[in-house]
Amino acid sequence: MFTNNPYAQAGWFNPQNPMAPMGNNWQSSEHLPPTFGTLPLKPSRDNVVVFKFVLAHDIQNCNVFGPGNQEYFQVRTRTNNTVVNRSNGGVLGEIAWRARPQIEVPGVIPRQLTGSFLPISADRQ
Repeated sequence: MFTNNPYAQAGWFNPQNPMAPMGNNWQSSEHLPPTFGTLPLKPSRDNVVVFKFVLAHDIQNCNVFGPGNQEYFQVRTRTNNTVVNRSNGGVLGEIAWRARPQIEVPGVIPRQLTGSFLPISADRQ
């Protein structure tokens, strides 16, 4: 019933509308901005995850660390492919560098042309 009204979604009282959710007991809530439901929320610092790339030689050969300085990924590039491994050694994904590059995520995305996985938009950008 109130899904299209961002003010009703936030639960704000509207004295002109007796059917407003929350009635007269409205309490200010700083975590819900007046644009709730209409604009994306500004991310709080609690929702930000910072990753650090430690280069072995370059970005194509690096280790990726996340919160708590825990290693999340290892990126290794050889002549014909780039492999992204989980910190436990399991393969997360692979890009085969050929005239027509291919991508694979074992058990999730079968090997396919990168052009099929990431198509170019109509305006070619």
